[in-house]
Amino acid sequence: MQQLSQTDICNLALMQLGQRKIQSINNQSDANAIACNVAWNEAFGSVARETPWNCLKAVTSLAPVLVPSNTNLQPTGIPSNA
Repeated sequence: MQQLSQTDICNLALMQLGQRKIQSINNQSDANAIACNVAWNEAFGSVARETPWNCLKAVTSLAPVLVPSNTNLQPTGIPSNA
């Protein structure tokens, strides 16, 4: 069985919706890629909750990330309501 990338999975969904395929889920100049990138975590979480997947049994907490105050964070260009 072939392992599918995030982009492959997004392209399958886009084809079901009658949309054009993307080259990369990280392409910030492609509206379909931006939409896929925004929706990915919600879709992944929804699928993960549907079945008790063996690979998703362990729950862990991530340590907080501290960003120095002098760090210049650039906006992603993804609208918050996308």
